[in-house]
Amino acid sequence: MRLFFLTIAQYLRAVAILCLFVVAGNYVNRLGVPLPAPIVGMLLLFFSLIIKIIPEYWVAPLCTLLGRYMALLFVPISVGLMVNYPAVEKALLPLLVACSVSFVGVLLFVGGAIEWQERHAKMRPMKKKNAFKKERKNV
Repeated sequence: MRLFFLTIAQYLRAVAILCLFVVAGNYVNRLGVPLPAPIVGMLLLFFSLIIKIIPEYWVAPLCTLLGRYMALLFVPISVGLMVNYPAVEKALLPLLVACSVSFVGVLLFVGGAIEWQERHAKMRPMKKKNAFKKERKNV
């Protein structure tokens, strides 16, 4: 029973931290930052985790849970697109062109970056280890 309450307390702490950063993102957004408030909140959370103001184990349980059910979070967006399909249909060609061009651009950039890295990187020889070989102890 104690473990149950401890788990609930950890989830509540994580929810409180995430809500705090959403509210902080809203306040920072009111100062004139040209980014959406949830993005500002996520950036603030990211930087506070990087500089270790907040330990990652405080938000890890909820983030793991939300990550597991991430696909369900996209259902309202998909339904909204289908409800507003006439408005989307008017801009369908520009959306398809923008998505296609950005896809090809990212594909070419990443492929070129990997090829450049392979040509110019100085590779050090790696020591070969056989991961499947068991070590035998001398008896």
